[in-house]
Amino acid sequence: MRRISLTTFLAVLFGLCAFPLAAQTHSVSLSQWTLEIGGTKSAVSPVLWDKPVSEGGAGYTRNGTGIYTASFLIPEDLRKEQLAFFVSSIDDADRTWFNGILIGESGRFPASDGSGFRSAVRSPRLYVIPQSAVRDGINEIRIDVYDFAGSGGFNGTEAPVIAAYRALEH
Repeated sequence: MRRISLTTFLAVLFGLCAFPLAAQTHSVSLSQWTLEIGGTKSAVSPVLWDKPVSEGGAGYTRNGTGIYTASFLIPEDLRKEQLAFFVSSIDDADRTWFNGILIGESGRFPASDGSGFRSAVRSPRLYVIPQSAVRDGINEIRIDVYDFAGSGGFNGTEAPVIAAYRALEH
């Protein structure tokens, strides 16, 4: 019987551990966005829109409506799950669309006369994504944001994510 050294055994064992045979993707982090305000588009990070460009923002210092969009691929293993979109906070109200389908809204946009506004700035968003809306190719999320006063846009410390609902619901 042929023997191998302990060193060789450990090297092979650690080598196999370093390269998993079936890696799984547990989430899609959405760290790059396009922000449109007043007809002007800017590439931004998920930060408040009045942050300077050097900090990933657009440098806008106005209240009102902005539209964030992000395009991305969802890995095949993740497409098999019931997906959800999570963002910790948006200042102030939002309507969120996934491939053109409204998946959730928090707060309330004002009516044309300015009445009816309601902020949801401190509310985390967790929106279920219908499986029928998920594409094999490029997917798009659009977030219409209304900011009443102060800073507007993404107001959390982590990038928004798309992941299995069961992983995000806790």
